[in-house]
Amino acid sequence: MNKKMLVVGDSHINFIFGDFDIAKQNILNKVFEYKRYYNNYDINIICQHAISAYNVKNIFSSNPVKNAVKQLDKTCIVVFCFGCVDIYNHLPKYKNTEHVVKKYIRECLDLVGNTEAQLFFISPIAGQEHMGLIKEFEIELKKECITRNIDDPIVVLGNSVDYNFITEDDFGHLGRKDSDTAFKYIVSKIKGEHE
Repeated sequence: MNKKMLVVGDSHINFIFGDFDIAKQNILNKVFEYKRYYNNYDINIICQHAISAYNVKNIFSSNPVKNAVKQLDKTCIVVFCFGCVDIYNHLPKYKNTEHVVKKYIRECLDLVGNTEAQLFFISPIAGQEHMGLIKEFEIELKKECITRNIDDPIVVLGNSVDYNFITEDDFGHLGRKDSDTAFKYIVSKIKGEHE
């Protein structure tokens, strides 16, 4: 029997899990949902453009997310990846990373409620010029995960944007080298924790 995985994130989650064409579409307020299969995982991916970690409840109130959460149980894995919009737009101005991360995790936990699903967070995926804010977000994310007894967040970006599979052109546009490398990396991190 295949394991179920629900992935919910901003459009940059497509650099890892999904359909790169969706990542290129800049349709605001549209929730995309699609399936992917890998080894013994059935993966339901739900994403939305321009959704911030701070306002994550907006995507959580969508029908695709509500329906997916109804099917969760203790054998399911749920992966969240938000923060890009906050890093690009809000955190430089408001300098409230700790507050944003605490609210984000609290709302993710509220979403999954008593399902007993295994939770994972992926650090935000943003351009190299924002590496300082990415690291700041990761530090707060890790602190909050420790406080709430959640596995350490999965870090996608290293000291440069070119971390095995994510690339950046001269204009700051993100891309990916290989459609499956990033995906396999995340699944291996999850399997390493729980198999």
